[in-house]
Amino acid sequence: MLIPTFVELLRADNPSEMTLDGTNTWALRHGESHYAVVDPGPKGHEAHIMSLTGGRISAIFLTHRHTDHSESAPALASLCGATIFAADPIFASNDKSYLSDGQFFNFDELTIRAIAVPGHTSDSVAFLASNQTEIALLTGDTILGEGSSIITFPDGDVGDYLDSLDRLEIDVRKQNLKVPLLPGHGGTHSDSLPMISKYRNHRLARLEEIRSALQQGATDAKGIVDQVYPDVPVALIPAAIMIVEAQLAYLSERA
Repeated sequence: MLIPTFVELLRADNPSEMTLDGTNTWALRHGESHYAVVDPGPKGHEAHIMSLTGGRISAIFLTHRHTDHSESAPALASLCGATIFAADPIFASNDKSYLSDGQFFNFDELTIRAIAVPGHTSDSVAFLASNQTEIALLTGDTILGEGSSIITFPDGDVGDYLDSLDRLEIDVRKQNLKVPLLPGHGGTHSDSLPMISKYRNHRLARLEEIRSALQQGATDAKGIVDQVYPDVPVALIPAAIMIVEAQLAYLSERA
């Protein structure tokens, strides 16, 4: 597992079919052992973060609103006095901590740039982080370490998701070097570009499979899941139906 030297991984103890081995919390070190924390995770995980950082937390960043990434943020902020930055105003500490696309943050030698990547959710954000010698792309649930990302319809949107992958590819190519990918779940990858391409190709292939299912007479999302996702575990059928509904909406808009 490749992780830049300025980054620490704390994995929450919440493994499941949806969260894989658990939610990844990323602590980005700067200065004299201070940290910016990305996705503090579910309730109770703040104790582990405080133990690692000693409470020396400069800021807390959320990739999106889902509770397995955000639930412990208020408690952690209260413990260490850090501001929560989020694209969803409900989760941001104040009206000055709403994340916007392209926003830069500087903490000593550490720089963090927010990249709006709606699709998985409407408020999804990725972060390009650098300590001047190393760089990493933190993708939340937009790109995972394995498997595929869910489009949380109707909040999430397939068209937005594909556009977000294009945006990430452009930003990574501008770096002119390999940018490691640090996802919200699963293992890391040494190069973001192949993963971006993999996720785009997967989503486009699924869209073609759904087009084919419709042409063969499928009439609803459940019927398409039975045909296109025949091996999906029972526990994930509701998520599969939601993804199909998102893709049907996308295809309908472009009919």
